[in-house]
Amino acid sequence: MSEYLIRILKDKIVGELPKEKREIYEHVINMEDEIAEEAATAEEFMVLLKSESAYGRAARYFNMTTADLLKTINQIDREIGSLLEMKLNAVRWKDCTELVRSKLKVDRDQKIFFLSIPK
Repeated sequence: MSEYLIRILKDKIVGELPKEKREIYEHVINMEDEIAEEAATAEEFMVLLKSESAYGRAARYFNMTTADLLKTINQIDREIGSLLEMKLNAVRWKDCTELVRSKLKVDRDQKIFFLSIPK
């Protein structure tokens, strides 16, 4: 499946989360993304994450313990993953090449698809 389509569906799912879950998730993801930009390797990312007490700071921001924040993030990740899988299974691609080719000038080496994305 297209990474672009997965990103669209995931963003839609995150946008539909309850406000508190969405804010926690987006805050942590943005924090991790900022640290990832600084890190050259996965190992360096983990070192920076720990040395900057990133999850501890995020937990304090939301008046939570670090353990509660991590538990919440894991639960949200599982929820997003489950919803994403359901949506991906509901996506339908319909090859409309011949129908469109008869109406428009479409190169022989091009394919035209109709993409049905679930709500």
